Amino acid sequence: MLFDDVLKHPAVKQVIASGEERATRVVGKLLSDERVSHGLQELLAAAAAARATVESGVQAALHAANLPSAEELRTMRQKLSELEAQVEALDGRLKQAEAAAAAAPPRPPETSEP
Repeated sequence: MLFDDVLKHPAVKQVIASGEERATRVVGKLLSDERVSHGLQELLAAAAAARATVESGVQAALHAANLPSAEELRTMRQKLSELEAQVEALDGRLKQAEAAAAAAPPRPPETSEP
């Protein structure tokens, strides 16, 4: 979804990478305290639930506005690629048929018999 696209941005990746090292040290110190560890687990569970709620809301808003979600766009791109491949294959077959027709001897004109 939208969050995944943001997380794939190079600047965001760099910030995350630099923050991970600092966070690892801080978390190590914090997790040594059982109360902090338990509180952190509850916080992370609440954050995951909030993210799911936000993503669900964003998806509902996109549908309400008649806009496709990121997954629907990926599906449409895949179908479009498949259709393009089919059109290219048909174009190749049509060109072969045209070339064969051009190389064939001419047909005698049709005559109408009484």
